[in-house]
Amino acid sequence: YAKKLGLKRNPPRHRRKNHETGIRALKPNQIWHADVTCFTLKNGLKSFLYFITDNFSRRILSWKISLKLSHEISLENLHEAYTKFRHLNPDPSIDYIVDGGSENNNSLINHWPPILSEDIRKLIAQQSIRFSNSMAESTNRIMKYVYLYHQDFDDFNDLQKYLEFAVKNHNEDRFHHQLNGLTPKEAFEGKTFDKTENTKQIRDANRIRLEINRKTPCPVCDDVKNITDSADLIR
Repeated sequence: YAKKLGLKRNPPRHRRKNHETGIRALKPNQIWHADVTCFTLKNGLKSFLYFITDNFSRRILSWKISLKLSHEISLENLHEAYTKFRHLNPDPSIDYIVDGGSENNNSLINHWPPILSEDIRKLIAQQSIRFSNSMAESTNRIMKYVYLYHQDFDDFNDLQKYLEFAVKNHNEDRFHHQLNGLTPKEAFEGKTFDKTENTKQIRDANRIRLEINRKTPCPVCDDVKNITDSADLIR
C-alpha cells in the first residue's frame, strides 16, 4: 500500500560513530607508546606495570613491574628500549608518546640526554598532539583481560614470573587481527602479509577438510541408514 500511495520514509540516521583512526606509524620502531597501569593482587597488594609498545607492530619493547609508581623506573624502562632498538631506526628521531602523568613528565626524564637532543622526541597525548595514547591503553587491556585477570597470584614474585610468559606469548605466539594474522614480533621484524598466498591456503584448507569429511565414516549416519534399509526390507 505504501508503494501504491507513493509514501516514502526518510532513511534513519546512521547512529554508529565514525571514530577517527588514531596515529599510525608507517614502519616498525618509528613511534613508541608508554604507559603505567595498576594491578591488584588477591592479597590487596598493588603492583604497577610499565610497558613501552611499538605503534606499527604492537610489540611490547620493554616492561617493568614494581610495587611503587616511580619516574626512575619509567626512565629505566625507556633506557632499556632505547638500548635494544634505537639503532634499528635510521630516522633522526623516534616519537615517544606518553600520558600527562608525572611518572613520564618530570625533570629526570625531560633532561635525559636522548630526549634533550631529540633523538627521542617525547610527545604528550592530547597536549603536544591531538591524538590519545590509545595504543598504550590497548596494551594494558590485553595484558589484564587476556592474561592477568584469569590467574590467581599469591604474591608479587608469582606475578612477575607470569608476566615474563605473558609478554613473550603476546609478542611471539598471538596472531593479531590488525596485523593481518602476523604476530607482533613478525611484524616488527619486517615480515609482510601475502594476501594471495593466504587466500590459496584458505581454499586448500577448505578442499582438504571436505575430502576428509567425505572419507570419514559417520556412525550416526550409518545407524540411520541401517535402520532405514531394514525397514524397507520388512515392507
